[in-house]
Amino acid sequence: MVAESFASFKSELFAPSFDLFVLLLSYFTILTSWLFYHRSVKIRPEVKPWRFAVDVTILFLYFVLINTHKDFSIIVLSYPILWGLYLVWDWLKSVEIGNRPLPVFWSAPYLLVFVTLAVFHFMIANAYPLLFEWMKWVELGLLFVTVLTYRMKQPTP
Repeated sequence: MVAESFASFKSELFAPSFDLFVLLLSYFTILTSWLFYHRSVKIRPEVKPWRFAVDVTILFLYFVLINTHKDFSIIVLSYPILWGLYLVWDWLKSVEIGNRPLPVFWSAPYLLVFVTLAVFHFMIANAYPLLFEWMKWVELGLLFVTVLTYRMKQPTP
């Protein structure tokens, strides 16, 4: 999916714009997720089909991130959904391993940040359309910093 998108968006990759940075945020989110996913399932393989079902849903959201990068409102809505699915995935993993406690809800504050950004996004977009164009860059930066912080603080599975 990521490799094919490079071919589809190669003209955008060489023309700096807001859409390019949104696309780079999507790539960063997907690539770091894959790294941490493979580390996690190597240590704690998926035993029941529930985590796999969540994985498939997450993959669909990755498809949405890449293919709707020009519609920032969809991107902003996708992040709380994605982090909610990460939270469900972590909870299912803790259920699968039974007696070994995991910090299941450690990612909840990040979910709260993404929900807050989404609410803020739509409040500003509707109330202050001229301010909104400038604020999109701030939101994009906050999305990137939040994803980066999440990955840097992610506990070992």
